Amino acid sequence: MRLAMAAQLGSLADAASKIRRLGLDGRAELSAVLNAAGDRVRLLTIAAEAKQIGLPEKTLAKAQRAKPSTAASLSYRIRADGGNIRLKYFDAGETPSGVLAHPLGNAQVFDHTFMKGGRFPNRVTVTKLNGQVFRRKDGAGRKLEVVRSGVAIPTEMVKGDTAAAFDRGVATIVARSVVIRLGALAP
Repeated sequence: MRLAMAAQLGSLADAASKIRRLGLDGRAELSAVLNAAGDRVRLLTIAAEAKQIGLPEKTLAKAQRAKPSTAASLSYRIRADGGNIRLKYFDAGETPSGVLAHPLGNAQVFDHTFMKGGRFPNRVTVTKLNGQVFRRKDGAGRKLEVVRSGVAIPTEMVKGDTAAAFDRGVATIVARSVVIRLGALAP
């Protein structure tokens, strides 16, 4: 799954005419300003999404990537790839009735799932399972399937607090930086 969030300078009506009058040097300088402001907004979205879905900021920093602005495009993009995240990444641990994990920050027991081998209370870590959360495909047989959380980073990136942080950052950090720089570059 791939999704991108973008803030383009063309949407700032007051700045559009000044940008058209800038020469290549002015557009390159404005692009650098946009990249610096965009990086700050990206940090805001990473922090907001970490709280929103319950993953470490370090993980989200790897998942969210920036496509920097150029003098030609004057657009800064934040994008994320990824699909349904495995349950093991949400602070998962075994209980007698299943695995307790915290997707979207909510504690939830996933019935009939497991991470270790053996019978309770004598469970043992099986290195081949690699800390994953499993469920038996056919009830009691040997076929296993990895349990996923139902959470995808790109989908969560455009919802809730993460989308609000992006909008707030564009409205304040990016807009202010661009307007200040435009005032210095173009009459």
